[in-house]
Amino acid sequence: MTQPAAPAAPVDYTKTPPEAEQVNAFHRYSDKDVSQESDHHTLGTGIEQASPGDHNHDGKNSKTLATNSHNHSGLVTADTAWHEIGTAGEPAFQNAWLNYDTTFNSAAFRKTVDGTVLLKGLIRSGTPAAIFILPVGYRPLKQYLFIGWSVNSSARIDVLSGGTVLLVVYDTGGSNAFVSLDNIQFYAEQ
Repeated sequence: MTQPAAPAAPVDYTKTPPEAEQVNAFHRYSDKDVSQESDHHTLGTGIEQASPGDHNHDGKNSKTLATNSHNHSGLVTADTAWHEIGTAGEPAFQNAWLNYDTTFNSAAFRKTVDGTVLLKGLIRSGTPAAIFILPVGYRPLKQYLFIGWSVNSSARIDVLSGGTVLLVVYDTGGSNAFVSLDNIQFYAEQ
């Protein structure tokens, strides 16, 4: 019985760019964004997540999609950083919601390599309404319902397809003294 051939060592194209013929052959055979198995310009695992066309194909200076977060196929290869709610450049709190204090995790979200969005944090003081809105790329295709801890009880927290993270209702004994977003996770589909 013959041994299978060892896989080729990965090539660092930042040090040795591929030849133009290699790049053209790659594009000819795998540069389609029509399925979850798509290659190269795909930014995520879904369909229609392609790189803009403003790059060249000379095999030497094609556009870099991101540093240390994409492999040669263009798929995300590292979790995103935590996006802290209410900080500069991130979604704002709504309806008087605030982070509980610095003893606990602040409200935040991130996306893992497989497209799972994770929420964390302990919040307080808001009303049963929108807490914040997730940006495009972190939203589910359909609405999800979750249970979060609230004082000595629970609260229903929904994540809507438009990105709204919403406190719907408290169970008996729950209140806005604190509500936990920890352990809320879902697959981002848009």
